[in-house]
Amino acid sequence: MSLQELPFDVLHHIWQLTSPYDFEACVLTCKSLHASAQLHLQQHNALRKQYRSFRLPKRDRWTEDSSIEPYTLPQLLCDIAADPVIAEYIVHVDLEHRDSLNRVYEEGNDWEVVIRAKMEAQSDALLQLMRASPYFAQLKVAPSRILDWFNCIFLESADFDDGQSVDFAAAFLLSLLPNLQSLALSCDWLAVTVRPDPDGEDQYYSDEDDEDDERAAVILAKKTAPLVRKFIHYMVEQANRGDLTGQPLSKLHTLLPTRAVDTQFGDNLVSVFPFLTLKSLRRVFHDFGTLDSEDFPSAADDDDAPASDGDDDDDDNNDDVSDKGEEEHASEGADDDDESNESNESNEEDEEDEEDEDNLEYDSIEDEWRSTEKGPRRYESLGATVEHMVLDYCIISPAVCQGFFSEMGRLTTLQYRHHTMEGFGQEWDADAFLQALASTPAALSLERLAVLAGMVWDDGSPIRSPLRAFRALQHLELDGVFFGHNPNWDETTPALHSLLPASLRTFVLHMSTENYDCVEDLFDGFRDERGKRLSQLDRVELRVRDVDFMGCPVEDHQERLAKLQSIADLHGLTVTIVSEAEHSAHRMT
Repeated sequence: MSLQELPFDVLHHIWQLTSPYDFEACVLTCKSLHASAQLHLQQHNALRKQYRSFRLPKRDRWTEDSSIEPYTLPQLLCDIAADPVIAEYIVHVDLEHRDSLNRVYEEGNDWEVVIRAKMEAQSDALLQLMRASPYFAQLKVAPSRILDWFNCIFLESADFDDGQSVDFAAAFLLSLLPNLQSLALSCDWLAVTVRPDPDGEDQYYSDEDDEDDERAAVILAKKTAPLVRKFIHYMVEQANRGDLTGQPLSKLHTLLPTRAVDTQFGDNLVSVFPFLTLKSLRRVFHDFGTLDSEDFPSAADDDDAPASDGDDDDDDNNDDVSDKGEEEHASEGADDDDESNESNESNEEDEEDEEDEDNLEYDSIEDEWRSTEKGPRRYESLGATVEHMVLDYCIISPAVCQGFFSEMGRLTTLQYRHHTMEGFGQEWDADAFLQALASTPAALSLERLAVLAGMVWDDGSPIRSPLRAFRALQHLELDGVFFGHNPNWDETTPALHSLLPASLRTFVLHMSTENYDCVEDLFDGFRDERGKRLSQLDRVELRVRDVDFMGCPVEDHQERLAKLQSIADLHGLTVTIVSEAEHSAHRMT
């Protein structure tokens, strides 16, 4: 018997149990099924419109449209707890306008009353939703630890500006979204959410904020953070399992730039490492990211590290499998260490001094926090399925380039724009970066490559080595600042025809007229050698801007441009004049 032949009441029951997008696909197949679903379509369309592409509203819209909800992630979580089907509607998430409950409460307007009432009414449902999470069950997390995480979501600090907050709400939200395809994280999703701070300097509030409730929130957050990391890593592992279907994150194919990143100090790329291990991921975009040797341990460092994974020792101390397990752990600790047992008894007898007891508790958690492995845990197949990657205004040191791209054998398009930030990124070696990239599997798969410049001084090392290892490369864009002309560089500018791979079809040189004097050396003999060495090269373009690396107008721009045009005419090059805004926003087409 086909669906069309089923009684109306049976179909009605089927539609109630069908996931949103399966329901949508079914009712669009024929008129009879569409007619049978009329009672459900209005609600389906309303939820689809509100949640399919979910984006938090800007704060300045709050007082303009009272229908815009939810405003914060805890509110969204409560909505999902009240109606779990909402999570199945969410396909695209943009958390650009992420805000904390505390900031909402600090507004001092009528919204505080409304939101507090909603939180109180739905908080029990959210706690039950968390307790029902299969991940907590599979990780055998004690109910008390789940409650800690729940409290961290509702106590989320307004002090996100301190740069060390763990995003408890976003981490749990991701575990609820089986149909998520694209994700833009907020600037609150920091590296510390997925790994301990390598310097052991995790701070959740300033020294001036020493009130009891602030202190309690800090202790709770530090105690719960290792569980969050373990949860995220396990969620990724489950999403990658081929024998499971409908797992959260298993459909994520596009990672969009983290929103509102501090452009002065950037965002550590370690924060997105868990997502880069997803087998479903194909496209990655990230702005103002940083990655250095301190963030990416070498194989030698790992040889000296404990055999267990990065957070496991810390997690084992924090994420006991059950309340009974916590008691056994405490008992075993007492048996193994008599001195520790005596110290515990002494602390219990010293209950009269509550302040000292609080200090001991805080110090214990702080020591435990700082005892974790430095640097991110080892990730297998980092970016192994990624095909398209744009890293704009980033800093990736040549020392970690090889390790970062070492598994990206399916990468066909890469745009990297180097950009100096506050105190780091200077003296960047473009030649070493390209040679490190050439030693990875990506060199054999890349068809389109751009290495561009944001705000870059000419104090680095220029490109001097051939790029013939990029055997499949058809489109190449480089910035002239990586060729010269720094008076301190001893090397002469190489002839361009000796650098480019024979497979190339298009070459674009981005440059400021400030660096025009290296162009004549670059194209020395190019017209004669082009037909011999670069027989497939159809187009060579000079994209010229009239400002220097600081965005200041170049003196004698028109005179320099005229000289560039004469060189271009001689060698059959195309000259395109672009504005600074066009250059800054440029992406390969």
